[in-house]
Amino acid sequence: GTIYLTPLEDPTAYGLVLVDEKGRVESFLEKPSWDQVTTSLINGGTYILELEVLDLVPPGQNYSFERGLFPALLERDRPLFGYPSLAYWMEIGTPEKYLQAHWDILDGKFEPGFLGIKGGCSPHLGEGTFVDPSAHILGTVVIENGCHIGADVTIAGPAVLGSGCSVGERTTVEGSVILDSCTIGRACRIKDSILSKGVSLQDEVHVLDNSVIGDNCLIEKDNQLKRAVRVFPGTYLKEGSIKF
Repeated sequence: GTIYLTPLEDPTAYGLVLVDEKGRVESFLEKPSWDQVTTSLINGGTYILELEVLDLVPPGQNYSFERGLFPALLERDRPLFGYPSLAYWMEIGTPEKYLQAHWDILDGKFEPGFLGIKGGCSPHLGEGTFVDPSAHILGTVVIENGCHIGADVTIAGPAVLGSGCSVGERTTVEGSVILDSCTIGRACRIKDSILSKGVSLQDEVHVLDNSVIGDNCLIEKDNQLKRAVRVFPGTYLKEGSIKF
């Protein structure tokens, strides 16, 4: 098997992979302290494995390749190699990192060809998207297919709107990612935050400060979601339920 390896200036929050001069993996070290760090290479989370290796994975249970499979291969002296690369890599396990990965794509630091979007080109408007003439689209912005952007809306990049979104008049979106099929009412404010698929915001809702709204939530008017609030999928918030 082969493990994709990437170097980090601070690898202490990740799993180190120690390899010999031929690139064969010798050992793993999870979340080391600085006095244990002897390499900057970490497990980048992408693997190429021979099919028979999967016979070592027990069926019907949660199983970690990093803590189970790879140590088992080393114990059996099976060949396991590391592939160091300086290619773009980002761990997106926090809202901040998730947003940063989007901004890196928009800035052209990374151009995944499958998206059909070239970094640095703005705005990108998908097929069938309507933008009211009074709306303001500023900076690097991607608005996907079939969206409706209402009167006097401001979308300030970096920002991404997925397919089938509707944004009501006088709403402001800034530094945020809005996934497919979201409906946003009038005079809302969304900044530095994430709306998951199918979210519905009624009028005058604020979502700020790295907050995350889960799939298919309904947020009635006059709610203020700030300070990295997390709203679980399918949540229904009545009018004025949360204010700071």
